[in-house]
Amino acid sequence: MSGNLLYGVTRSGGQFGQGTIYDYDGSIVTNLYAFAGSDGATPNGSLVLYNGTVFGVTRFGGNWNNGTVYAMNIDGSGFKTLHHFSGSTDGEGANPLAGLILWGNMLFGTTSSGGVSSNGTVFSLSTNGTDFLTLYSFSGGRDGAKPAAALNLAGNTLYGTTMNGGAWGWGAIFAIGTDGSGFTTLHSFNGVDGASPLAKMLLSSNTLYGTTSGSGNLSTNWGTVFSLLLGVAPPQAPQLTITPSGQNVVLTWPANGSFFLQSATSLVSSTVWSKVSPGPVVINGQNTLTNLIFNTQQFYRLAQ
Repeated sequence: MSGNLLYGVTRSGGQFGQGTIYDYDGSIVTNLYAFAGSDGATPNGSLVLYNGTVFGVTRFGGNWNNGTVYAMNIDGSGFKTLHHFSGSTDGEGANPLAGLILWGNMLFGTTSSGGVSSNGTVFSLSTNGTDFLTLYSFSGGRDGAKPAAALNLAGNTLYGTTMNGGAWGWGAIFAIGTDGSGFTTLHSFNGVDGASPLAKMLLSSNTLYGTTSGSGNLSTNWGTVFSLLLGVAPPQAPQLTITPSGQNVVLTWPANGSFFLQSATSLVSSTVWSKVSPGPVVINGQNTLTNLIFNTQQFYRLAQ
């Protein structure tokens, strides 16, 4: 917002059908710019306003149709494509879904694909389009995959989420320094506590607040609202021990925590984990549960 004007984007429409940038004064919408494809297409996310200039991203278009970063004066003049995403396997990202954030004269954002493992990246570049740098490429494993939400910034640390990946494949919350150092997975969503976060988190004091687009109650898959206290190490899952005993297996894990046992019959990406019932009994400080070995294979994990 600048003065009494709001600025936004449309993902399609405009003169070339590739999306627009507009302003709104409370009664009249004015189209300031229409994307043509070579300069970007399908703008996504919110805009960043700085010194009379708005900055944003497009999901497609540009030199390789992998999206762009752009800048434009708030009166619609001086449009400039600052970067064309190549999506190359040397680390360049592709297809940003979320808006940028600004720190000094540096812009930070994410791409939903591209990078070394084609699972998305975190990137930075200056407001004049120089000094582009891929800060991190997601592997698709425990670190996460496919970021879709804008980043948060506290001090010199960026915080964000991924739609997929993490320890359980349901997405993750991560932190990384503005220089690309110190990447850390802060939390992996397990389905029960949510899955596939899509929206930017809110940072208040030392707590992150956010939403997930799915799971929670696995029978409804309607999503969750969550919070994460920063500066506190996430609890580590205790060691689960599985011991054959005749026609049974005996499963044990330390009782000094809130972890519970889940089982599934496969480990494909659409696996549905179910809480094992009845629950364990405590023997010598260990949760102990005996399960009959069925013909169908069973996989076990601890969740919280």
